[in-house]
Amino acid sequence: MKTYQVNNEGYYGEFGGAYIPEILHRCVDELKNAYLNVLDSEDFKQEFNDLLHDYVGRPSPLYLARRLSAKYGCKIYLKREDLNHTGAHKINNAIGQVLLAKRMGKSRIIAETGAGQHGVATATVCALINMQCIIYMGKTDVERQHVNVEKMKMLGAEVRPVTSGNMTLKDATNEAIRDWCCHPADTYYVIGSTVGPHPYPDMVARLQSVISEEIRKQLKEHEGREYPDYLMACVGGGSNAAGTIFHYIDDERVQIVLAEAGGKGIETGMSAATIQLGKMGIIHGAKTLVIQNEDGQIEEPYSISAGLDYPGIGPMHANLARQKRAIVLSINDDEAIRAAFELTRLEGIIPALESAHALGALNKMQFRPEDIVVLTVSGRGDKDTETYLKAVCFDREVAEMEQGPDTVVGSGGVRLSGGQAKRLALARTLWHKRPVLILDDPFSALDRNTEQEVYTNLKAMTSDSIVILLSHRLYLFPEMDQVIWMEHGHAAVGTHEEIMEKYPEYARLYEEQTKGSTAEKVNAGKCAETEQGRKERGRAE
Repeated sequence: MKTYQVNNEGYYGEFGGAYIPEILHRCVDELKNAYLNVLDSEDFKQEFNDLLHDYVGRPSPLYLARRLSAKYGCKIYLKREDLNHTGAHKINNAIGQVLLAKRMGKSRIIAETGAGQHGVATATVCALINMQCIIYMGKTDVERQHVNVEKMKMLGAEVRPVTSGNMTLKDATNEAIRDWCCHPADTYYVIGSTVGPHPYPDMVARLQSVISEEIRKQLKEHEGREYPDYLMACVGGGSNAAGTIFHYIDDERVQIVLAEAGGKGIETGMSAATIQLGKMGIIHGAKTLVIQNEDGQIEEPYSISAGLDYPGIGPMHANLARQKRAIVLSINDDEAIRAAFELTRLEGIIPALESAHALGALNKMQFRPEDIVVLTVSGRGDKDTETYLKAVCFDREVAEMEQGPDTVVGSGGVRLSGGQAKRLALARTLWHKRPVLILDDPFSALDRNTEQEVYTNLKAMTSDSIVILLSHRLYLFPEMDQVIWMEHGHAAVGTHEEIMEKYPEYARLYEEQTKGSTAEKVNAGKCAETEQGRKERGRAE
């Protein structure tokens, strides 16, 4: 029988292996010789399973999403890894590896993290086991995942921001490997995904396989059979996807669907769609698909999701794609955000932006009414509040507050300026986005550059909504799809250019602003809430 699992040499087909510097051979060989014996031992399995049950809260539910199912014309079950302790699937692997490290006699734990979920999980387990913990995290991710950074510090971990490269997950991994090279005797490196040299991809997949083991039992209870027609998961490095498919990987009755991060689009140069864009290469000790230029230099990936912002892919998933065992879909930022809002509105579940990419793939599939789909929600979305604060250019001000995003504002808390209150309201509106949004001057008290940035972000995050924007900032109007102009009790709708040509008063007001008049001056002289003020309202779709 054909298998897609790892072979005895540590390869998945042509992908995998261990390509490491001489100084790490001893560490990796020690781990390779120990991991299967420990993972298969009865005392390890007893302690691991007890912690998964009593500490993590497993089994995680397999939830039939009825409204989501109705929309896509099939039965969609959500594997709720977002309900685990620490809010994601990462805790499964972290517990297993820290228990392994303890049995190997290690006293110091290091880890890398992107979205912060693996970092929080590792710090949590180190606090539980009483081990020193150091987390490497790209400076870019430190800024956009402030909540998780504070959680790690509270748990007693030292968080080391990485300022090299793009300052994201790849660079954090580089620094963690350097640390391991310098401290091979007492240090254990907890890799959070199915990447790195063998045996890490196989070990992480095994520790996460509790996900697919539970799916089999839960589907049997719900549907009278152990297998679905489709398994869907997001994939960056690939740990939640590996756990979701582990017990089904050789079962050809089950179609595997992997959703990777398309970023701004695979043709834009701002993407993390490694399977679509990657070529064979070596990254972090494994042979796999890598986003690289013609000279073989690794290129910086981009995704709105910190957890998928990686230029490589786990060798298991590279092989599944190469062998056409899996359907691989590239999900762009706006598609992921749209899917996150859809799940929130339909089922009352706020997913992590990583998981939202898997949800975004639903719209690209064709299902039959009798199909059973299992989709893993790998993490919860409260960690992504930073994304919405950043969209309205309020993230840095919030980070400087004593309690960060947990700061109490208003009565009994910090007083916000008028402009800050406006931007916070806009962030909340984006979080709870609806098909039609009416925004009344959301750019209050912003300088022109910041206003332009907020407007650009607003357009990107509301591409599937109709937005009616009331504003006296006429210099933004050329970027809008349509402008509503009211004069003498009549309304006209057209593009900025059409309104400029037909209505001299609109053209005069626009020229005043673009020639240097301040928004405040125009507002004071022309924009009172009268018929004259109503002339200057814009509508963007």
